[in-house]
Amino acid sequence: MLRFRAYLIILTLLSLNACSTPEHEIKNLLDKRWNALQSKNINFYSECISDDYPEREKILLNIESYLKKVDRISLISSEPVIYREGDSGTVFQKVRIRIEIDGEVKDLNTMEKLTVRKTKNGWRITGGIK
Repeated sequence: MLRFRAYLIILTLLSLNACSTPEHEIKNLLDKRWNALQSKNINFYSECISDDYPEREKILLNIESYLKKVDRISLISSEPVIYREGDSGTVFQKVRIRIEIDGEVKDLNTMEKLTVRKTKNGWRITGGIK
């Protein structure tokens, strides 16, 4: 019985470790960013952006201003393609954004390219936000 419990503990630890790959962490970052946009939560969104992102505060102010105008936003993205080298990487994904403003719906289809880097607080976006 003791061996069986030890075996279960080892399997559990291995499965938890397997879920924590850098690619998985980057995907979680992207999901967090989409959730922040859909909930129009700029504070949650800012947690996804590196502190040393060029013109970080200006970009966050622009996004916040835009989100205040939007009644509803929905996002659909393809599975991201992640090219990673050590603690930095590039992410490509197709994105479909549907925005509703004053009852008018607009669709935008685009290919997004983001750069990411692992920081002491986890993976953060370091470039590519437009």
